[in-house]
Amino acid sequence: TSVILAVQGLMSNVNTVKRLDPATGEVLQVLENSGLHVGFGASVAAAGGYVAVGLSAAYDSHEAVMVYKVDSVTGRLSWAFNVSENLAGDCYGCSIALTETHLVVGAQSQFMNGGLYVYSMPTGALLWSNISMGKVNYIGAAVAANSRYVAVSGTWYDLYSQGGIVFVM
Repeated sequence: TSVILAVQGLMSNVNTVKRLDPATGEVLQVLENSGLHVGFGASVAAAGGYVAVGLSAAYDSHEAVMVYKVDSVTGRLSWAFNVSENLAGDCYGCSIALTETHLVVGAQSQFMNGGLYVYSMPTGALLWSNISMGKVNYIGAAVAANSRYVAVSGTWYDLYSQGGIVFVM
């Protein structure tokens, strides 16, 4: 068993995800994004022998979710695949959920309406996406999933009311 900790440097190009020993707090492994992209570790999820790490920033053009396989003996993380939708500044990967069979990715500001993407695990094949769910702005601000359901939140906005909304699909 390990604890996964995301550490983002504010306005820094060095962002890390650390795998810690839960008993001692000892750092067992460090995944580092030392490229030109901020936002690595914006979101983290773990399930089914995988860890997913969001690289999301509203002003960065390199938004993605990196998926790592967890070695069942050592607990060490090794890269498996990336998913991305290649639109800059939409916060793709700001929220993620992972189950044994699905990876769910939120993009809360895509086209100012938000987006939701569901991928197959462990292949990373896109199964379903929905962009702009009617009058709901920023859909994908938070996502949750289990083996049967996906829940996604957003901010409801129209000319007459504001508030939050949660979809269960």
